[in-house]
Amino acid sequence: MKRYFTDNQLFFFHFLHSCDSYEFSELVKHQLERQFYAIRDAVSPSTDARKDFTEVVLRLKVVGKFLGYLRFSPQWQVTSSIRKLSAQNAAFQAVEREGISTLEVARDASLDVKRLLEDSIRNVAISKCIPWLCDYLSMLSLDRLSSGTTYFKQLMVLLQLLYRSPRLNALGETGLYIALQIQRIFRVLHLEDGFIHTSDYQSKDLQPSQEIRDALALKDEALGPGEDQLPFLYSQVFVQSCVSELDDLRGFIQTRAQPIPRRKLSIGSGSTTTGHGVTPIRKLRPLQVVIEDDTSSLTAKHDTAVVPAVKLPSTGNFPPVQEENDKLSEAVFKVHPKLKAVVDFVVANVTTDVCEHVVTHIVTPRADVLVDRCASESGLRKNTSVLTEDAAFAARASFQMLITSKTRHEANAAVFAALEEALRLGEERVSAAVPPFMPPSSHPTLTSSIVYVAMQRTRGALKTLVPKSSQTEFVKRVAFRNKSLLKDLGSASKATLQPTTNQEEQDKQADCRELRRLGAEMSRNLSQGSSLKDWEDQAAALLQSLSQFTSLLDECVSRDLTRDACLLRSQTLVYWDIVWRGVTSCVKFLSSSLDVFATCELSSMKDDRVESVEKTLLQLVTGFSKLLEVVVRSAGDDVTVSRVQRVLVYVMDSVMEVPSKLAIVSGDAGLVERFAVRTNALVVAKLRAVVSKFEGGDKCRVELNWDKWIEARDSLELNSELQFRRNVWDAATIATAAV
Repeated sequence: MKRYFTDNQLFFFHFLHSCDSYEFSELVKHQLERQFYAIRDAVSPSTDARKDFTEVVLRLKVVGKFLGYLRFSPQWQVTSSIRKLSAQNAAFQAVEREGISTLEVARDASLDVKRLLEDSIRNVAISKCIPWLCDYLSMLSLDRLSSGTTYFKQLMVLLQLLYRSPRLNALGETGLYIALQIQRIFRVLHLEDGFIHTSDYQSKDLQPSQEIRDALALKDEALGPGEDQLPFLYSQVFVQSCVSELDDLRGFIQTRAQPIPRRKLSIGSGSTTTGHGVTPIRKLRPLQVVIEDDTSSLTAKHDTAVVPAVKLPSTGNFPPVQEENDKLSEAVFKVHPKLKAVVDFVVANVTTDVCEHVVTHIVTPRADVLVDRCASESGLRKNTSVLTEDAAFAARASFQMLITSKTRHEANAAVFAALEEALRLGEERVSAAVPPFMPPSSHPTLTSSIVYVAMQRTRGALKTLVPKSSQTEFVKRVAFRNKSLLKDLGSASKATLQPTTNQEEQDKQADCRELRRLGAEMSRNLSQGSSLKDWEDQAAALLQSLSQFTSLLDECVSRDLTRDACLLRSQTLVYWDIVWRGVTSCVKFLSSSLDVFATCELSSMKDDRVESVEKTLLQLVTGFSKLLEVVVRSAGDDVTVSRVQRVLVYVMDSVMEVPSKLAIVSGDAGLVERFAVRTNALVVAKLRAVVSKFEGGDKCRVELNWDKWIEARDSLELNSELQFRRNVWDAATIATAAV
């Protein structure tokens, strides 16, 4: 029976089994029964019925399993000793009949599970009763004495009638999950499909009352209100814990009816059989984007623009590495699907940050060293006043020859050094980044497995991206330095360049400090109170900080609009952090505003008061839209475009969600339409206009898949949320056309 208990439950199983004390077992049983009723009858203050249902059912399953153990385990030893001989030996059959008769006479004051099942049928709450009853009856599988009593025969007949009743068909998906769990009960108790037609179950005394039979025959429209009527009642967590045969069905599709291997499962996790590996029917792999080694376009661009002889070195030494989809990752993500998002998040961010780090600290300095060494060897750094025209021309020609002959070798060396450093940093950062994202109760083995999977995927991504990005940045840096040196041959020009550079750096640092201060002020205005007066004060302060923040950011972007001096490029990540905090502060304030309006019942106030609040909210939306326009305009190289695109996706996800569940529950459609649909539509319209405005320019294009925000995200989507997104999109389309 140990296979029915998970690792954290085995301790209590062994403890109760080792105590072997009737008084202690009875005391534990009475305490568990009181806890069972307390959990079942507790009223939760939360408004999320599905979440409360899942939490209550999972707790009842654990309590029910141990109650079943305490009730049936005294007969386990007896029945296990006579089970094999009772079929042929009349004496053993007599002992078994005597034991059943004794249990029929004895009155057990423990949990009346048949009555609880009947109550759930009357109260339309079968979905809450069947899961814990499944765990409770799993302890009956070794107790043939109790299973032969009239009480449990009546319970089996009732379950069979429920399984065949129109009641389950009327419940749709919920009924299907209930039927799967009833099937598991019959399988654990070794009851064949036609057991109800055998002689042991033909007595009329085993049939339920007429009231229960009538309740089982009710259709959907005749049922009263109850938990079974809630749509999409069983969440993904519940399905994984209680109806995990669906995982075996997926395993059948991919591996020819081979159940998914599991090390140790409870009764709520299905079969524990582990078979031998078979040849899969097919492998389902995600599409892999392979970066081709296309050097002609980039080389030609630099050939005509700056350096005629600079060639991009081959990437043959670093072939693209496919993302590993080994058995470990498949097994881990099958059991813990939510951890896949953790791995993807860590891999994406670590890969991006490491690529930026090696480009900044390894590739760029090596390119500068190459240019400086070639300039010194060619005599290009000598004072032009002591050089004749022919000597200056010869120095430039010598410099070009040195650059041409050494660039390929130095670029390859930079790529090797960058890749080695990137792999080292990737391992360090993945090892440090994954554990904080893991649940506190995670086993160290699970954490190590997730770290290993994330590390392998990070290595594969780095081996693909680092060589390509390092080569590109090396060539661009050499071309840029080459152009600068050819323009600044005189010592006087070089003497005036340094103070100018220092002054620009000081200006940038001052702008950075001011942006950080304004961003901090915006973040302080997020602690909204429940009164409308507090909201107005915070909105006024936020509007002032937002205006100053946008103006200063616009000045910085306008001053450094070239690709090599882009404000949000990899060399100035501190700007990116400030901009990200500013955007998220605005989004959080706008999203939580509708909660304040719904709490204060804004729609019932005077018209001038409502119009004043609406005017303030529209001013905030207008200022936020200007900030988004500046952020989009700052997009320069590929790294910056990727970061800007993440900001826009975050903003779109936020404005296309229902901002206030409180307003939806209160039924104030006018409040949602006036203060959510309209304002969010203005943000969407501004984003669509700004993104399309820069599509034809010289900047890298920021692409967004607009269609995904007007479609249902998954099968559990509420109709009100889908309608809200469609209303926002329609209003944004009208606003865009007006612009």
